[in-house]
This record gives sequence, structure tokens and C-alpha cells, in this order.
Amino acid sequence: RKTAQSVKDLRYDGNLVGDGDDGNNDLPAFLDIVVQLFPRLQHLSLRNNPCSPGNKRGGASPLRDAKLPTNIDPKLKSKLDAAIDAANREQMRMHRLYIIYRLPDLLSINGQPVSEEDRQLARPLYPSGTPVRKEVWLTKAMAPLTVDVDVDVDVDVGVGSSSS
Repeated sequence: RKTAQSVKDLRYDGNLVGDGDDGNNDLPAFLDIVVQLFPRLQHLSLRNNPCSPGNKRGGASPLRDAKLPTNIDPKLKSKLDAAIDAANREQMRMHRLYIIYRLPDLLSINGQPVSEEDRQLARPLYPSGTPVRKEVWLTKAMAPLTVDVDVDVDVDVGVGSSSS
């Protein structure tokens, strides 16, 4: 467990995060574990997991593979394609903001830096518009679960720590 607590870079690419047995996205449960095991995490990569919008393995984007009739008017098809692309981009943005909400100290997600604007958008607000202090939303709104898991950290499996 001491080794896991020093991990700053977690690459969990190409796994089954988001492929819940009940058809639900299990990203929240996965992040519950990540928060507990890797408190110093700065970089997270979840590429090619079912929960990752835009992945090639299915999962998070119901519109990505929308099939349109072949005899559709080209102008209408172009508009529908643009609407589907816009919906997919918004889904990717919301996915990213959710990860930042859960892990507000991350510096990058899937190799893309977390901007100050991302942090502001992901930060919860009181009804008055006042930002909620990080300590409040992380300890009260999402009280950490006690996770008793033995983790062997091995660079060969794609998990490592960086000194950045």
C-alpha cells in the first residue's frame, strides 16, 4: 500500500473500466478505488476503456455509431452527422469534467493537461454561486470508502510513478 500511495502516473489503458455487468458505467466505482489507493495521483490515462468516450471498444457513446438510412438527403445527413459529432464532443467534455471533479489535483487526463478553466467548470458551487471548498466536497459529498486491496505496483503492467 505504501508503494501505491506514491504513484503519480496511472496508465490504465485498454482495460474494462465502464463495462459494468449490469450495463452501467462503473467509472464512479473505479474512481472510488483510485482516490483511496493513489492519493498523490497527478496523471491518469484511461484510453480505450468502455467508459472513455471516443474509444474503439464501445461503451460510453451511444451516438458514435448511429446508423442513418442510406437513402437520406445529403444535406440532412450532413446536419445529422454534425449534431452527432457535437453530442459526442460534449459527452467527452462531461466525462473529463467528472474525472476532474472526483480527482481535482490531476495535472493531466489521457495525456491532455487539465486547465484552470477545466478545474473551475468541474468545481461544485453552493446555490449562492460561491465555490465549495475542496475539503468539503471531497470529504462530505463523497466520503471516501475504505478499500482493502493489495496492490503490487510494477512498471511492466503500465502503472508507475513519475517525479514530475
